[in-house]
Amino acid sequence: MKVVITLVILLFCPLVLSISMTEVMYTPLDGNEWVELYANESYNLSNLEIKDNFSTDQITCCGDNLCGYVVPENTYFIISEQDNTLNFSSLIFCVDDNSIGNGLGNSWDNITLLENNISLDNVFYGKETEKGNSLSKINNIWLETTPTPGAENFFYEEQINEIPDIRLGNNLPEIVFTNVMYKPFIIENLDYPEFNEQINSTIYYNVSRDSTILKEGTKEVLFKSHTITISEVVFEIVGNHTTCSRISTLNVNDTNFTNNFFCKTINVVPSEQAECNISLKMTTDKQIYEEGENVNIFHNLNNKTFPFEIEYWIEDIFGEVVKQKTTTSNTDKKSYTPKIIVAEKAFVVSSNLTHTACNNIENNTLKQSIVVFRGNVLEEKILEKEIKNSIAIVGISPPNPAFGDIIKIKLEIAKGNTSKNAIKTYVKGKNIISETSSFNIYGTNKEFSFSIPLLLKDNCNNKYDAGEYEVIVEGLELEVLKTITIKANPSCPTENNIEKAEQEKQSPAQKPIENITEKSVDKITGRAVYESAILKSKEYMKYFLLIISLSGAFLVLEKLRKH
Repeated sequence: MKVVITLVILLFCPLVLSISMTEVMYTPLDGNEWVELYANESYNLSNLEIKDNFSTDQITCCGDNLCGYVVPENTYFIISEQDNTLNFSSLIFCVDDNSIGNGLGNSWDNITLLENNISLDNVFYGKETEKGNSLSKINNIWLETTPTPGAENFFYEEQINEIPDIRLGNNLPEIVFTNVMYKPFIIENLDYPEFNEQINSTIYYNVSRDSTILKEGTKEVLFKSHTITISEVVFEIVGNHTTCSRISTLNVNDTNFTNNFFCKTINVVPSEQAECNISLKMTTDKQIYEEGENVNIFHNLNNKTFPFEIEYWIEDIFGEVVKQKTTTSNTDKKSYTPKIIVAEKAFVVSSNLTHTACNNIENNTLKQSIVVFRGNVLEEKILEKEIKNSIAIVGISPPNPAFGDIIKIKLEIAKGNTSKNAIKTYVKGKNIISETSSFNIYGTNKEFSFSIPLLLKDNCNNKYDAGEYEVIVEGLELEVLKTITIKANPSCPTENNIEKAEQEKQSPAQKPIENITEKSVDKITGRAVYESAILKSKEYMKYFLLIISLSGAFLVLEKLRKH
């Protein structure tokens, strides 16, 4: 025989609803979630809606079946999903899609019954039931029971012989800080473990300042030993506050009523005044991963009292960001799966504690860890997804070259399963105006990056016009083109230089014009350098005269030696 004793400290006359929720199945064995409703009088459901924390649904007929929206008085009936497989004998209605709300949570969900946007009934649950059990309303208390869909709820339990002492108390320090989450109340079974039955209670609480209530509410609590999750409070105003709480209902006969309520005055101060020493620890679940595995990142703080922000990101070992910086205010597990197209690749995981709501004296807030991905089945995966041949010109420098310059062409090449190896690159308009650079790449299903230098012709004979030309890359049975603009060679002789040379040739006081006949390439700048033939002859003349002088001296010395 079951004995359920409800102790009511605050007496009131409950409002009797025409329709109400009486049972919730949110951890089903067969996958069918449902909510049981009870109508104590004939009721039209055409304007009825049901919602959870995230989504609202219209109550309608199931599938293509026709149904009447009016239920008789004193009727239990079921609300479920459109694709349910229930086989109950009771009336069954459905929501307008395949989930009640957003899908009932296994814990911490809030179900509301609405009519014309007016709340008719509400049930909030925080505890996960045993798989296959339902949450049933019995004597205005929600209990975990064996499901009774479409029928009056009941609960079997052995006779409770022990009578526990239940205490409601304060869980706050004397001084608390602003913008910090606190759990201010604790309810405890003082006779645990001797009395280890589940206790169901309803708690009323409020937080006030200067006789003004800032927050209040009720909470249904299921526990055996103790719980501190009755409420969560953030204090935003500096000064004295009063927190009060009392036990409204219990399903056991408490032996001591004097500790079923309390009030406590606490002092709230700005969190910025609190000196703290909060350090961050960041780890990954391992250091070496196979391709396709997740990197699981764990953050841990030695003190979570104050709000905080952690910024984390991932780079490769060359500093290229592969996961952008993300800010989090919790220490839940983070995951990332990189895309690997090489045999092995290393990454640097970085986390930084960027903000705390206190005066943190810890300066070493950046933490890093190196992880390595290896492709022990890389070759098989490449064969499954073969790389296609491709050539891309991703950069040309300088972007606006002149004739006679050396340009650098940056290439990204993907070589698939082909026997072709040769790559050739040059610059062309109507004619080729550069050297031709050729090279080979070997292997299959690989990706390459190159920077290829090309020397442009000096064009001092003005054979080609300045303007647009094509950079051409050929190979792997592909041809890729990219347009560049080439300017005139500033190092070439101009018409002004030629006129000046003629004038100097006619003037005897001037030095004769040196004919420009030879050129070379400056290895640093890549530009053509032109040299005077006369200057070059003078340079040779010095050496010629030196040789004649040495020969003459040698002949004189030889004659003197013979005499």
